[in-house]
Amino acid sequence: MVCALLLGIFGSTGIAHASALTPQGQADEIASLKAEALSLQQQLYQEAATWGKTHTYYDSYNSQTYNLGYEYQAIAYYPTRGLLNNAQSIANYQYIIGQLNGWLADFNAYTTNFSDKTPYNKVHATDLQVMKQDAGMTGQTTVISLSEQAMRVYQNGKLVKAFQVVTGMPGHASLPGDWIIESKLTNTTFLSGKQPGQDGYYPPTPIAYAMQYHSEGYFIHQSWWRSQYGPGDQFPHLDKGGTSFADEGSHGCINMSTADVAWLYNFAQVNSTRVIIY
Repeated sequence: MVCALLLGIFGSTGIAHASALTPQGQADEIASLKAEALSLQQQLYQEAATWGKTHTYYDSYNSQTYNLGYEYQAIAYYPTRGLLNNAQSIANYQYIIGQLNGWLADFNAYTTNFSDKTPYNKVHATDLQVMKQDAGMTGQTTVISLSEQAMRVYQNGKLVKAFQVVTGMPGHASLPGDWIIESKLTNTTFLSGKQPGQDGYYPPTPIAYAMQYHSEGYFIHQSWWRSQYGPGDQFPHLDKGGTSFADEGSHGCINMSTADVAWLYNFAQVNSTRVIIY
C-alpha cells in the first residue's frame, strides 16, 4: 500500500492538524496513534495465526505441515517492527496505521481468494478488489496471488497475461502490499550477502531479467534453475528438472521462468507499473 498511502499520510490536512497542536497535544496524539498501531499489528498477527491453524499445507516431500498465510504473520513483524521502532512523529504513526489497515484488507482478500476456484489465468474478483482499494483500475498492475502462486497482469483493469510463479518460502516470506516497479536490470548477478552454511546463502547467481519492487532488495526475476512453478512450490519439493536450489521457495522474491519474465520485463514501466501482492 506504499504508493496509495503516501498522499493521505503526508497531505496538507495531516500536517496542519499536527502543527496546530501544542507540544503536549502532539505527545498525546502520538501516544494514541502508537497504541492504535500496536493494536492493529497484534490484530494482523492474530488473524493470520488463527486462520493458519485451520488452513494448512501437508508437504509429502518432507512430511511436514505448514500453516498457510505465514506471509501475513511475517509482515506483522517485518517491516512493521522497524517502522514502529523508528517512528517519532504523528505522520510516522499515521503511515504505519495506513500500512497495517492495508495489510488487513489484503489478508481479507487472501482468505477470500483461497476458496475461489476460478482458474489462475482468469480474472479473480479479489484482484479487482485490491486494485480498487489501493489506487484504482487505471494503468498497468501486476497482481500476485500468494495462495495460488500466480501472477495476473492487468492494463486498465483488463487482464492481459497470467503466469505461475514461486514466492517466498516460510522464513523468507514475500511481502504483501501495494508496491511499484522501481528499477529494471538485465544481465546482473545476485549475491546473498551470506556465507556458505548460513541461512539464506546462495552462490553468486547470474540473472537475465530483474525488476525491483521494494527497496529492501525484493525483485521479480528470472529463475533459470527452476523447471516448475505454481501451487505448493513455495514449500520444499522435488523439482526434477531443476537444480538443488529449485527444491524450495524463493528467499522473498517473485520467481518466474525466463520466457515469462522476459515478457513482463518488456511490458512493465519503471515508476509506473504497480505490483500488488496479496
